[in-house]
Amino acid sequence: MVKRIKNDKIVAMSLDAYIAISTSLEFEFDHIFCDEIGYASIIKTLPLFGLATPITLLGDHMQLPPIFEGNDNENSKLFSTSGVYVEHEINTKFLKRVSLTTTHRFGVNLSSLLNHHIYQNGFNSHTNEPTKIYYIDSKSKIEKAKNRSSYEEAIAIKNLIFNTKFDNDFAILTPYNAQAFLLKKQISPNYHDKILTVHKSQGSEYATVIFSIVDDMPRGVRGMFFTDSTNRRSNGINLINTVVSRVQKQLILVGNYHFWKNQPNQLIGGLFRLGTKWEG
Repeated sequence: MVKRIKNDKIVAMSLDAYIAISTSLEFEFDHIFCDEIGYASIIKTLPLFGLATPITLLGDHMQLPPIFEGNDNENSKLFSTSGVYVEHEINTKFLKRVSLTTTHRFGVNLSSLLNHHIYQNGFNSHTNEPTKIYYIDSKSKIEKAKNRSSYEEAIAIKNLIFNTKFDNDFAILTPYNAQAFLLKKQISPNYHDKILTVHKSQGSEYATVIFSIVDDMPRGVRGMFFTDSTNRRSNGINLINTVVSRVQKQLILVGNYHFWKNQPNQLIGGLFRLGTKWEG
């Protein structure tokens, strides 16, 4: 592989591929660009600095961090912490942070909401068109609440898929594995590859995102957890921001409208208040 790419002008590869060949490189890159750095761990980011080559790291520090399933201790931080924070591991005088504050995808309605709840740095939209945000009101029955899932939301999404001619570029996202499993039980196997947890959707984008929220209580069997943008333990704000960041054209919220619209400090509440009722 090294011999094959030696004369190429542009080379694209994963961090894992770069790490695998980096010790056998007999040439230098003029510049390294690493995208989605927020989802890469520090331990995988550090090898990029081994060639003394200019590096640009691109990513959102307010999306989900890397997935790490080991024990949580001091040594695990290199694996569980985002590469965005690599400056804490090397000499910071060589690094310069630049905030990109203009979006060319999100409308002014969504960019303003994200700036208020997340970025607070003047994040703004370059387009005059608002992002399309819709909601389907689905109040789950408390006696049917099991394992972070909502039967009513699953049925609502099943009907939505059946009655709507979406193009193939859509995804159904949910915070919880139990809800993804329930959705797959209710929806045709033809669409099972469209059903993902938010964590598994990281790095992808879709014209339409259908978001099955599940939670609709302050506490209890469906108490807010991953959906709680004020809960630092669950990284709720990062998860919801990841959902929003998958959207290219329209977001369809499926959840308890009356609960969420009355949550002034919650990002999901703001999304419901921006949205209009889905009419098909």
